[in-house]
Formats: sequence, C-alpha cells, structure tokens
Amino acid sequence: MRRFRLALLVTLTTAGLGSCSVSRSGAPRTTSSATSAEETSTTSEEPSSEENEAPPPNDETVTTNPADCVDGQCRLLVTGPLSIPLDASRYHYSVLVVVAVAADSLSIQVPFEGGGGTDTTIGVGGSTAFGFQDGPSIWVSLQTVVNGSAVLNLTPGDPL
Repeated sequence: MRRFRLALLVTLTTAGLGSCSVSRSGAPRTTSSATSAEETSTTSEEPSSEENEAPPPNDETVTTNPADCVDGQCRLLVTGPLSIPLDASRYHYSVLVVVAVAADSLSIQVPFEGGGGTDTTIGVGGSTAFGFQDGPSIWVSLQTVVNGSAVLNLTPGDPL
C-alpha cells in the first residue's frame, strides 16, 4: 500500500476558517488565520514559509471547459457542481470536484483512489493546495464569485 501526504493549506480572509494538513507520517498539522483592519493573528504548529504560499495567478484567459485544466493550469468559470479532470500520472489524483458555488465561496473535493477523500471550502481571495508524496502540488484559488459564477484558478506548484 502506498503512503500518501495530502496537504491542504488554506489562506482565507474570513475569520474562523482555517486548514488542516497531514504529514507523511499521518500527524495532522493545523493553521488558521484571521484578518481585520485592526488585528492580524496567526497560529501555527509549524513555522510558515514562502514555499507554502500560493503561486501568483496565471495570465491565461478564462475557460468554461474543465478539460482545459487537465495539466493543472487554468482559469475556469464555474457556475455549479462539476468534475475537473487532472493528469493522474503527474498529480496522482485524477479529478478535482467542485461540489458547490456559494455567494462568496466555493467547495471542492479531491477523491482518493482507494476511497474516501478530502474537501474544503475556499473564500474569495483564498487558496488551497493538494499533492501526493513528493510530487507536484496543485494550487486552487478562488478569484471571484459574481451572480453565482466563480472564477477558479489552478496553478501547478512545488511538492508540499
């Protein structure tokens, strides 16, 4: 049986939302952040580093075809639940599922090959990343939601 590491690192501007990541040993790591005009606080069991920050959004045009995202790099207009195919030989995971689009957030799921999976909700301006062992990660960020239409940005990243 293969051992895996899935890390979800979420950067959200909504207080109270955070993230959880699981190390290769299976020990969970959690971080949370809250931001306001007067106060900024961050709690982390591990030191933060620049390598855990989302890459800048790519400059590609927005597509409506999820198949354009198979290489892990695209800007996708999403209006509701859909499956985004991924290159499993590169990223290990074959699909990223958009579960729901809300007024100011988007919920996604990454199903595991052997069953189960992980899910998270991303607020506007937030991002998350997932990856397998020492392979490349995929950063997912939510750029905007307007009238039920979200622009989701996928960007390949370094191993987590």
